[in-house]
Amino acid sequence: MGATPHLVDWSVLPRVVRLGKHLPLNALSEHKLTCKCQTKYTLTEVVASLVAVEQPRTVILTEANPHDAADPDTSLEKAPLMDEEVMVFKEQPITSNMRKTIRHLITVGGSKARWRGLGASIVYHITHTLCMHLVSAMFGNPPSMVFPVSFSVSWILSAVFLSRIHATWTQVMISQPSALPWYRRIPGGRPVYKALILPSFVYAVAQLAIVIIPVSILAPSIDDYTSGNRIAAGREQEAVSRLITAIAAALFIGLAFVLPASVTLTRVEASLLPEDQETIVNFDRTLGGTAMDPANLTTRECVSMFFGAWKSFDRASRTRLVTYYFKMCLALASIVILGVLAVWTEIVLIGPEKLKAFVLAGTAQLELMKYN
Repeated sequence: MGATPHLVDWSVLPRVVRLGKHLPLNALSEHKLTCKCQTKYTLTEVVASLVAVEQPRTVILTEANPHDAADPDTSLEKAPLMDEEVMVFKEQPITSNMRKTIRHLITVGGSKARWRGLGASIVYHITHTLCMHLVSAMFGNPPSMVFPVSFSVSWILSAVFLSRIHATWTQVMISQPSALPWYRRIPGGRPVYKALILPSFVYAVAQLAIVIIPVSILAPSIDDYTSGNRIAAGREQEAVSRLITAIAAALFIGLAFVLPASVTLTRVEASLLPEDQETIVNFDRTLGGTAMDPANLTTRECVSMFFGAWKSFDRASRTRLVTYYFKMCLALASIVILGVLAVWTEIVLIGPEKLKAFVLAGTAQLELMKYN
């Protein structure tokens, strides 16, 4: 005889299910998820692209210093050599303040401006995943030693192949509102695609490096953990040192490679914006004089654009970008902490009895699915 299955008192099922529907956890979780997704997309994509693009405008003010009319005996020889004062200063960037940037976004594009380019983003990531699967299928089922190579090749080829969609995504986020849907704004022409190949390739390689290198450093410790082997007492210190090294490597690669590659790609994409469209922040489309007519770009000019995109991003702008990413990480971490505290508060307010009934409802539903 087999073991007797655990019996559930099904008579309480309707009551506990109704109770579960009235618990505020569902609504709270959905609201928290929507808020987190909106904030994450706005800060990590829209505002970050504007920070990478904006260049403060240089303002020149002149003030005339007329000769003293009260003294008619003043000769030209005694007149001052400088007849006007010239003051040169840079305007404060809009993106120097996170709230100011978001308010500027809403002023330009309305309440939906926080989601600028979302359609292009969804299509890009879906097609990128599909392209990766298609390219990976060419390698068949590679052994574990070859998998990183096949994954890297498929990642890079997909990023380069879809570079025009990625450029459209960036241009929608940074430009003035347009009546055209995003898919009718995809830049065409071989020269434009040629200009995007190098920055897309470099950015894809940087993205791979920040994942593969730290993982390879942690590989021995990961193998011990997944195989169920307990780390020997003498190797615990080695595992900790590997973890610290991996974190330090990820931070270094992020600041030294990923961030410059991302800025370079964004600025090259912004420089290819059609002439009849303007950015919502100040931007030098010439990239310091290196960007030429997109319709007649040569290979040499494309390489010059690539290096000019980063060189034209001065030290003050780089400091502003790093500062923004630091603030962004703090903001996202604060949202996560507040969300966890809110859920915990709801659980405490519900009380142990109702929470127990809620768990019982879930268990009963699982049992019902199991025996059906």
